[in-house]
Amino acid sequence: MEDSTFNKLVEQVQSQLTELHDNVEQFDQDHKDVNNSSIGQDVIDLQDQIQNLLKQLQNNMQRLDNNTGHLSGRQQKMKQIKQFYKKEIDKFTQVCKQVEQKLQMKRKTIAMNSQAKWNDPKPKPADELQEQLMHDQYDVDNQMIREREEEIQKIDREAQMLNKLVGELALEVNKADEVLDIIDVNQGTALVNIVGANVELDKAQDSQKSTTKKWIVLAVCAIILVGVLVTILVLKLN
Repeated sequence: MEDSTFNKLVEQVQSQLTELHDNVEQFDQDHKDVNNSSIGQDVIDLQDQIQNLLKQLQNNMQRLDNNTGHLSGRQQKMKQIKQFYKKEIDKFTQVCKQVEQKLQMKRKTIAMNSQAKWNDPKPKPADELQEQLMHDQYDVDNQMIREREEEIQKIDREAQMLNKLVGELALEVNKADEVLDIIDVNQGTALVNIVGANVELDKAQDSQKSTTKKWIVLAVCAIILVGVLVTILVLKLN
C-alpha cells in the first residue's frame, strides 16, 4: 500500500476513534438514567451505535495492520492507534457491566413491587384494570431487561475477543521490532567486516607491489652485473 493510501486510512481510523471516544463518554453519562421509571431508549440506541462503530473500526484496523509491514513510521502510528482503541474498549466494557448491574437491580425491584401488589388478598373492582396493566407492564419490562442483559453479555464477550486481538497484534509489532533490531545489528556487523576486509586487501596489494618492486630492482642489478662481467671478459680476450 502506498504511503498516501495508508495515511488516508489512518486518518479514517483516527476519526472513528474520536467518534468512539465521544460516544463512550456520552454512554457513560447517560447510563445513570437506567434506574428511572423507563429503561432509557436513548441509552440502548447509543449502545447499539457504539457496537456498530466498533465493527467498522475492527475491519479498518485489520486493514491497517495488514499493510503496516516493517516500516518503523507505520508501526509507530499503528501502536498509538491500538493503545487508544484498547483504552476506549476497556471503558465501554466497564460501563456495559455497570448498566447490566443496574438492570438487574431494576428487575428485582419490579419483581418485589409486583409480588407485593399481587399478594393483596382482594383488589377492589375499580382497581382490577390498573392491576392488570401494571402486571402487563412488569412483563414487558422484564422482557426488555432480559434482552438488554443478553446484549450486554454479548458485548462483553466481543470486547474480550477484541482485547485478545489487540494483544496479539501488539505482540506481532513487538516481534517485528525485534527482527528489525537484529537486522540493524547484522547490517552493522557486516559493514564492519567489509571495511576490515577492504583494509586487509589494501595491505595485501601494497605488500604485493613492494615485493614486485624488489624483484625488478634485483633483476636490473643482475643484468647490470652480467653486463659488467661480459665487458671485462671481452677486454681480457682482446
